[in-house]
Amino acid sequence: MSKGYLYFFFILLFLISGWIGSCGDDPPEPVPVTTLVITTIDFDGAVIQGVKVNLYRTIPDWISESLPALEEKITDETGKVVYTDLDSGKYYIDAQKGFLTNWEEGVIKTVVEDFENNTKILVVESQSGFLSSASGKKWILSTYLLNGSDAYDFLDDCTKDDELIFFKGAGSGKFTLSNENDLCNTNGATSIPGAWKIVPDDHVLEIQTTETFVSWNLDELDSANLKVSFANSGNNIEAGYIAVE
Repeated sequence: MSKGYLYFFFILLFLISGWIGSCGDDPPEPVPVTTLVITTIDFDGAVIQGVKVNLYRTIPDWISESLPALEEKITDETGKVVYTDLDSGKYYIDAQKGFLTNWEEGVIKTVVEDFENNTKILVVESQSGFLSSASGKKWILSTYLLNGSDAYDFLDDCTKDDELIFFKGAGSGKFTLSNENDLCNTNGATSIPGAWKIVPDDHVLEIQTTETFVSWNLDELDSANLKVSFANSGNNIEAGYIAVE
């Protein structure tokens, strides 16, 4: 047998053995894609279409609605949005449709760990959503009753033009008492920082500033009107505020 024939024979065996070996290998498995499916529902469990959903990596970003982790999505007819190729870790969910929000149950956090993640969030009208906003929702005094009698006209202009500013929070948040338009302030505009909190079981709105603390009965709250009552120096006060741009 010639050397050339032997060389050809060994090359042929090598190719055949390689082909046989490759036939037994399993095809490579596809790389799993990390997904997060969020479904927005109401109190009755019905899905809500048209809800704007954003994900944030930190609570401060969630409060200020700045630096979203991904592009905003809007729920479809099944009430769902789907995020893919997510990094693992914590995400804080913000969902809004008009005055419907997911703030009623507090700051909603989801942890993305597995390849498939599903969560349902309640989106409803909430007191926090009516009272506050990311940029700060402003309220000014519109009515004032002292022991049942109208006393608004007896208030000085310095009080009437004060702005109560409530910043976004789930049941609590930052607060500012602003005298930006103060007609009686000759030293320029002033702002007093603080914090607000709603005690839902007691229907109470608490405001703590660097100068004072008040606890008001929360009598009425919607997107445009805030009505509170409280006792002061033996007098019964009923105050109404309206939302301003």
